[in-house]
Amino acid sequence: DVQKVSEQVALRQEGQLITTRRRRGDSHCPRSESYKEQTLQVDISSLDGILAVDQVGGGWQALVEPRVTMEMLVRAVLPLGLIPEVVPEFRRITVGGSIQGIAGESTSFDKGFFHDSCESYEIVLGD
Repeated sequence: DVQKVSEQVALRQEGQLITTRRRRGDSHCPRSESYKEQTLQVDISSLDGILAVDQVGGGWQALVEPRVTMEMLVRAVLPLGLIPEVVPEFRRITVGGSIQGIAGESTSFDKGFFHDSCESYEIVLGD
C-alpha cells in the first residue's frame, strides 16, 4: 500500500499541490473539499493497519499507519495493559490526523499533545 501511495505522489507535476483523499465521511472537518480540486489527490484510505506492537527496551512501541483510528489503537494495546499517553476524545480521529492536527486531551497538561508521544515518522516520497 505504501508503494501505491509513493507511485501516486510520483505523478505530481511541478508546482502542483498534494492533498489526501480518504473514504467519504472520514473527516471531522466541516469545510468544503473544493480546495482540493486543482491538487493531486493521493488516496491513503488503505493505510489503516497496526503493523506491530512490541516491547522495546523498557517500554512499548506501536508501529501504525496514519489511518488507524484511536479506537483501533486502544483496542490493540488494551489487552496488553497499555493505553496511549494521550487519547483524543473522538474514537474515529486517526493517528495521522492527531499528529497533523496537534490533538490534545485532558492528559495533555502532563504528557503533551499526541505527536509528543510519537518516536518517529516515515514520510512517503515520490522517488
